[in-house]
Amino acid sequence: MGIAYKDLKPGAYYKGTDSGGAKKLVYVEALTPAGVNIVEIKSWEIERKTSGASWSATGKRSKNVSDDSGYRREMTPTEVRNDGLPFAPPDSSNSSPPSAGNLTSPSTKSPAKSPTLGATPSKPPALRKNGQPKAPVENNSTSKVCLCCGGSNKNVVLFQFSTFWCPNCEP
Repeated sequence: MGIAYKDLKPGAYYKGTDSGGAKKLVYVEALTPAGVNIVEIKSWEIERKTSGASWSATGKRSKNVSDDSGYRREMTPTEVRNDGLPFAPPDSSNSSPPSAGNLTSPSTKSPAKSPTLGATPSKPPALRKNGQPKAPVENNSTSKVCLCCGGSNKNVVLFQFSTFWCPNCEP
């Protein structure tokens, strides 16, 4: 079950699957009422996790406001950037869509975030007791003793699998 069309926001990114099962990222450019219980959607979409994919306009579509859109959740611009995808062409919060090669450069970030994009300020990373940021410790998942701090690891059981984790050193 996805988000109802009435709950979509213009200027927001959503991820979900199309009727053929392909994983898509959708940018809702405009959402306007077109009658009683009818909404008109203008959007762009790109296939996720596909090299060489590009944004394509889906045109204006009329949908019932209570119908399931097929979009599972909203994505923030940071998640779009981290997914390795360029921003949608009409996204005005970014002066120009970055190419996949320069997504991590600071020049692609907009100095002011638009409140309609749903971006939340990022939290500072969690810190270990020695002040370093928490990070996964290699081979710690099979050891009863933490390979970083020497303390005892906690046993985490996931279905039929078991792994160890240090709450002091790992996120």
